[in-house]
Parts: sequence; structure tokens; C-alpha cells
Amino acid sequence: MRSLLTYETKNADQLKTQLRDDYVNTRSFADRLRREFDYVWKKIDVHPFLVELENGKLPISKYKTYALQNYFYLIEEHRSASAAIARAHTSADVLLLRKWGKYFEPEFERYVGIMRAVGITEEELERVTMDPRIPLPAARAYVDFTYKTYCTGTMGELAACLLPCAWSYSIREVGGLGCAPRIAKGLGDHYGVDREVAFAYGNYASEKPNFLELISLKETISKETQEGSDELAVRIREIFRRCSEYEYIWWDLAYKHDPNKERELGSFF
Repeated sequence: MRSLLTYETKNADQLKTQLRDDYVNTRSFADRLRREFDYVWKKIDVHPFLVELENGKLPISKYKTYALQNYFYLIEEHRSASAAIARAHTSADVLLLRKWGKYFEPEFERYVGIMRAVGITEEELERVTMDPRIPLPAARAYVDFTYKTYCTGTMGELAACLLPCAWSYSIREVGGLGCAPRIAKGLGDHYGVDREVAFAYGNYASEKPNFLELISLKETISKETQEGSDELAVRIREIFRRCSEYEYIWWDLAYKHDPNKERELGSFF
């Protein structure tokens, strides 16, 4: 296990090379999980939301539904991190959680920019956090699951909770699905979004902070599964699996939700 400081001295290309080699050669426990649950990731990769967005065939209303639900997730992620910091047992854990937040900042700031570019207002953003009717059941289920993990789990379990989202949005070379670049290209090519704003968002997935986040999450998982019990490894595996499935459901909720229809009892959309 290398110190995170070692990685912080490297540039983006060096970090990308390491992540790519680790993924191709399935070097870590996280890389093995990625391979094991590839069937879920393949379903995400071809989800009609992403495919239609790339081709300019997705109604912009569906993208806005996704955008507001995703904003809810990102805001709640900040709250969950605060809960984890409050219960952290060591200063090292506090500092690591703060680093994860720092690596996440470029994505969040550019994401807010792209939301404004598709016409989402400040008032709509404010309502996301104030109006309990806005988060759809699938979004609430994902957020509630991550919050419980942040409040009760180990650092490795927290990392397994974060990794499917961070990794799937990352570029394909490192094992991601390129979700962020695909969103950026679709919006810039077909929906009239300023290409500079769109591609600034998509490019975060191939920049140093994102690569550092991926490495740190994967290293945290590796450390715990090497040093911990078999039971802990099983819990980490199940968290990674469940959050990978939630990532699929995430695209589904935005694609299937129809604000003009009464939601069926038990529907997640």
C-alpha cells in the first residue's frame, strides 16, 4: 500500500496509466469486484437514457429530471460525509474523508454550471433540498443506503459505497463507463448547451483530482480487505454490488419517470 502523498506527486497521465494497468490486470480487490459485477455495468453502458442522450433523441425534460435527482444525491453526499467525519475514530480518517471531498469539488462545481446551462434555475435547485416531494423513491433509497453506511460502516465500506458512482462516470481507459464525457458530448452536440461549459464538465473525468479519488477509494478497500476479516470483505462486496445496481436504477428513474402521470403504488419512479 502506497501513501496517498506518493500519488499526489504524479501527473494525470501517470495516474491514468496506473489505474488502467490495475484494471486490465485486475490487481486489487476493487478491480476484482468491477469484473465480477461487469454484467451490471454493461447494462448501465447501454441504458437508453445514455444512448438517446448521446444521439440527441432523449427529451430534455428527462435530462432535467436526472439533473435534479443527481443534485439531490450530490448535496446529500456532502451531508453523509459530515456524519462520517463526526464519527471518525482517527485523525487519519478525518483527513482522508476531507481529501475525498476535495477531489469531488471540481465535478460538483462544473455540474452546477451545466445545470444552469440547461435552464435549471436557482429556485429549482433550492427546492431540491427543501421539498420532500422532489426526490423520487429510487433516489431516496440510494441516498438513505449511503447515509446508513456512512453512519455505521468502516472506511472500506464507505469507499465501496462511493466507488461505483465515481468509477462509472470516469473514462473507459481506467474501467469506467465514460458517463460524464458522454453526457457532456450529448448536451454540447444536440441540446444547445455551450460546448465549453459542457466539455468542462465532461473533462473532469480525465483530470488528476478524479484519478486521485479513484485510487484512494480503491486503496482504502484493498487495505481493509487485506487486513480485515472475511466477514468485512463480504460486506464490502455487497455494498459495491448494491451501489452498482443503484447506479443502474438511477438512469432508469430519470428515463421512466413521467411527471404527468400518477405514480403507481410501489413504483420507484
